[in-house]
Amino acid sequence: MTVTDFPQLTDDVIERARATISATESPRPPAFSVLNHDVVRRWAYMLGDANPLWLDPEYAAATRWGSVMCPPTLPETAVRGALFDPLRAQRGQRRANGSAAGTAAPAGKSSKGGGLPGLATLQVGRQFWFSEPVHVDEEVRGTQRVIAIVDSEGRRDGDCIEDDAAVEEAMEAGQRECAWPSTRFVIQTFEHKVYSKRTGRLLMKTYRHEGRFPRGVPMPVSKYRDLADPYWPQDELDRIVACHLDEQLRGAETRYCEDVKVGDELPAMVKGPHTPNDYILYAGAFGGWFDAADRIKYLLLERFPAAGVIDPRTNVPDFPNMMHLDSFSSESMGYPRGFDASMQRISWFGHLLTNWIGDDGVITGMQILHDRPLFLFEAMWLHGSVSAVDAVDGTVTLTLWGDNQHGERLSHGYATLRLPRRV
Repeated sequence: MTVTDFPQLTDDVIERARATISATESPRPPAFSVLNHDVVRRWAYMLGDANPLWLDPEYAAATRWGSVMCPPTLPETAVRGALFDPLRAQRGQRRANGSAAGTAAPAGKSSKGGGLPGLATLQVGRQFWFSEPVHVDEEVRGTQRVIAIVDSEGRRDGDCIEDDAAVEEAMEAGQRECAWPSTRFVIQTFEHKVYSKRTGRLLMKTYRHEGRFPRGVPMPVSKYRDLADPYWPQDELDRIVACHLDEQLRGAETRYCEDVKVGDELPAMVKGPHTPNDYILYAGAFGGWFDAADRIKYLLLERFPAAGVIDPRTNVPDFPNMMHLDSFSSESMGYPRGFDASMQRISWFGHLLTNWIGDDGVITGMQILHDRPLFLFEAMWLHGSVSAVDAVDGTVTLTLWGDNQHGERLSHGYATLRLPRRV
């Protein structure tokens, strides 16, 4: 694939994608099927979150929960397994050839790509509903279905089958985040559900909003074409470090609903400066659809050729998640540098919230949409303020937002919490 023959977003492509909208849940492979202590610790370290409720069994045993708990967004790893099973491919090849599998993949190798193969992807944001906090060592399984394919050139009947999916807001945010304002843009929304394998209980539901658009964005028209090279004077870097070291954790000191009032602000939290290593840690802790290397990578690319982005400077294919690092993949989207991952940033807001609510509070819902990438070596300040309090049932609603060091808005959203009541 060269720069000039990237797949385009046409009416036919969008119609094929709309055919994937379904009311039926399908199983998704997990990155981690058991959320054990090692998985939880790796996730917490990736977030820079030193909450002892995630990390210290002795401390956690003395809380209302009685054990180490999972950070709120971690269970979504139940749907983050690789999209390709090499053993299944080999079995298919044996059936096709009547012999052991070679290096080729089975027949029918064109990529479905969720109906939009080869297009650039921006994960614009997510909506979460948390049924209950998740204990360490929970066994999980996940499901997925497409619930919306919404075209920037106009809505149509049946393009979204769930009324509570924030597709209009996602479209507005995605078009702000996209480097090429005039390009055709589609919101592809997936519903994920995470269940306990042991009890069958629903633990979490999410809507994942992806912005899809053609690659090959000309850098002269990119809204990020003048992005400054990163450099942090030592005094500014010292200020960032001081913010990290002064982070406030409520912990065992209960925050009661009666003590919260509209207008209260959460202590700001800083993340970054965001480095390639930060993204690599995230990718290892969260898993991903393209977790494959060497032989398995090329088996996958034989089966799903549109999953590869070929840099014409090297002729070597790589996966789209390389857009988060400095690469041809990010340049082809109109981004002069790599940038953070959507779920990584959303999970930072989870860190902000759990620091503030303390051990006894519970997050019940969250919606975060992104307005701009956090480019490599930029920093982000996360903020929240109380927008509503229901003292009868202990429910608190927060407005959330985050900006970079230049004051540019990166994300916005809200969360709903449940806090203990004194009576």
